[in-house]
Amino acid sequence: MVKSDPIRTYLSLMDAQADSFFSALPSLSHAALWGRPAGGAWSHGENLSHIAVVHRFFRRFNRALWPLASLVARARRPGPSEATIDDVYARPDFPHAVGRFWPPAYSIRRPVPLDRLRGAISAEHRMVRAFYEARDPGLLGRARLYFPAIGWVSYIQSLRIAVFHDAHHFAEIRRVLASTSGSAGPDERGGDRA
Repeated sequence: MVKSDPIRTYLSLMDAQADSFFSALPSLSHAALWGRPAGGAWSHGENLSHIAVVHRFFRRFNRALWPLASLVARARRPGPSEATIDDVYARPDFPHAVGRFWPPAYSIRRPVPLDRLRGAISAEHRMVRAFYEARDPGLLGRARLYFPAIGWVSYIQSLRIAVFHDAHHFAEIRRVLASTSGSAGPDERGGDRA
């Protein structure tokens, strides 16, 4: 029996859901991309910019902590890797407002074309992939990070949370588009929920 590789699975899911989302995204005018929906929620462009900003922040955060986290993981008694986690964004008590700590780099005051937003997300995904593929999966599953809104998670679980985060914002964009056009497009909630 072949053992599943959660890192490869999550990295593939990260890329596949982004490709699927952008392939199904209708052509958006500047006003549709950057106009804020009723209630002051982020525009589609701001949601996409936020995705790239969050990936950049946590990629750097994870890389900076890796030397210490990997030492602690090596010192821990060997055990199973922690790889699965529920969709933290679906938890009823999850504080979604924490996303405001990572404001979008681009906005109506500083807009960029959709292709640039897609490119920024793709570039961050490539760098996240490079980080995870260059490290020992056993250590990634035992090295731990603490997030106040979530608790202790392994580096692999952190990757899965990043995939859920992307899916959360893709779903929000689809929801707003559906409410204005009547078509939601494909489901992007991040696949398996593991």
